[in-house]
Amino acid sequence: MKVYIELQRLLKPPSGVSYYLKGLIEGLQKQPSKYTYILYYFAMSTKSFMSLPGKNFRYQFVMLPAKLYSILYRLKLLIPLDLFAFKKRIYLFPNFVRRPLLRSTSITVIHDLTFLRYPQYLEDKNRKFMQRHVPGSIKKSDHIVTNSEFSKRDIMRRFKVKPKDISVVYPGIDHARFFPQKKADIQAFKKRSGIKNKYILFVGTFEPRKNLTTLIKAYVGLPDKLRSQYTLVLAGSRGWKNFLADRLLAKYEGEDIVDLGFVSDQDLPTVYSGASIFVFPSVFEGFGMPVIEAMACGTPVIAAKNSSLVEACGKAGLLF
Repeated sequence: MKVYIELQRLLKPPSGVSYYLKGLIEGLQKQPSKYTYILYYFAMSTKSFMSLPGKNFRYQFVMLPAKLYSILYRLKLLIPLDLFAFKKRIYLFPNFVRRPLLRSTSITVIHDLTFLRYPQYLEDKNRKFMQRHVPGSIKKSDHIVTNSEFSKRDIMRRFKVKPKDISVVYPGIDHARFFPQKKADIQAFKKRSGIKNKYILFVGTFEPRKNLTTLIKAYVGLPDKLRSQYTLVLAGSRGWKNFLADRLLAKYEGEDIVDLGFVSDQDLPTVYSGASIFVFPSVFEGFGMPVIEAMACGTPVIAAKNSSLVEACGKAGLLF
């Protein structure tokens, strides 16, 4: 049987969903399987997302531009993806939304319900899209996959999903990448990044939901003696309403705060490994991958006591 996995999110800037999708496919590549995996996307592109070893993986582009597809989807004018399929297929939709199907089995990943619980933390366009399409996707899907027991309970309660129709599959860590790095590599990274002291680390998108402004204020409020020993290091790309954090960083320009911006996959384990502590004050998470990435690199974690972060930390982190 063929399993179709939508890759469209990998054509956009990095996000939690894109890292989840990349990790999912890399994990499937390592497992023996009777299935053939078709990785499809809406673009005529020869871009290689990742290496695909084995004969049971291949790319396929849909002869329809992504923007046109999105417009047709919003207008509910799309034909089913499997209209011309003679055999039954399985479609895995990794980014909240189930596409129209005729006869195939559908599995949709619902990472969290932020768009319902904290709609103020989503861009208006994205929030309206999610609120309009995700409830129907949950209803029409044959099975739901989510990242935590917290999200499973949330989805079951709000959408009356039966326990047999939803599964928790925790995101995994690639321990070939995330492990304590060599001291020499950490020192080299600190030197080129201008970090002279030990440091407190945050990794995540600069957006209101990550609660970065609270972290900056908390750091500035530390006793002088502690601030003289520890730098606050911020790593992540700019997201929606990033100006809130940027405005605060400008206000405290004289403080020992280093803004690394986006950090490459190659450097990220070194960034984690060099930190004295990792702090994740996010208001709400579907899982919280940075928490377990930091732990895998041997760095102590302090995280907000909410949503699925309690599960991600387990008994290994401090919660506030």
